[in-house]
This record gives sequence, C-alpha cells and structure tokens, in this order.
Amino acid sequence: MESVLSRFDGYPGQRKVAEYMLKRGIGVRDSRAVCGEVELGDAPMGRACGVDRRVVRSTIERIESDPWLKIVFAGLEPVALLSGIAPHIGCTSLVIIPTDPTKPGILSEVAAIIYGAGVSITQAVVDGTGESARLKIVMDGQLSDGCLMRIRNCDGVGGVVIN
Repeated sequence: MESVLSRFDGYPGQRKVAEYMLKRGIGVRDSRAVCGEVELGDAPMGRACGVDRRVVRSTIERIESDPWLKIVFAGLEPVALLSGIAPHIGCTSLVIIPTDPTKPGILSEVAAIIYGAGVSITQAVVDGTGESARLKIVMDGQLSDGCLMRIRNCDGVGGVVIN
C-alpha cells in the first residue's frame, strides 16, 4: 500500500483521499470515483476524507495521469466486511491482533486450527495496515475454549477478540 501512497508524497490532502479510497475499495474509472458501479461525487468524498472537494478532484486527476496508478485504481473493487454483522447472520467473528502484522503464517496457522475443529470459514480479511492491521475471520460456527486457547498461543498472535 505504501508503494501507492508514496506517489502522493508532498500532497497530504491527496494522500489522505488516496488512502481512504484504497481502504474502501473506491476505484477510478473515466475520471470518476466509483464504488463498484456507483459513481461518487467529489463533495461527499471530500467530506468523508475531511478535505475540500477540489482535493478529491486533483487526486483523481493525479491518478488518471499516472499510468501505474490508473491501473491500480481501475482494478479496485469494494468488499463487504461481514465481521460487524456476524452475530446477526448466524456466524461468529474472530479478530486476531498480531504482535507483528508483517509476520508470515498467522492466517495459515489460525485457519488450520479452525479447520481442525470442523468449523467453516466464511470470510477472512486483513483490515487496516501497519500496527492497526487486524485479521478478521467470520466463521459458520463456534470454537471450543481449547481451540481459542490454541489460537491465542499461535506464534505472532498478540490477542483475540470474539463477537
């Protein structure tokens, strides 16, 4: 993500807009910000990002003028994060707080424990970047206390929150 955001160094407002767009899966097509097939206006985007609408427009123009950024933002798609509604749809949400979000293998080790318990994973998403990164897993079932303890003891897991 930093490779994308570094293209906005020296332009803090544009960087803020680009980061917001990346986090939300807001793409750029035909000089317009889009969420899936829905076109988003500059003014509402600006309010959401805490910047003037002209900063949103200049961010989109920068994206359109940079061939690499244009490819990146043209390929963005929004994803529905189910962790916040898991209990309402009959699922369980597990949030893994890593000790080091760059450590490889956390997802595979946690998924192996869930698989071993015979519980199906509906969704697994890393939400956030850097120190704020969280692994959010939505499951079609509950885990025993023993499984949760094994997950808490996985290498790289700093904490576990269950919803």
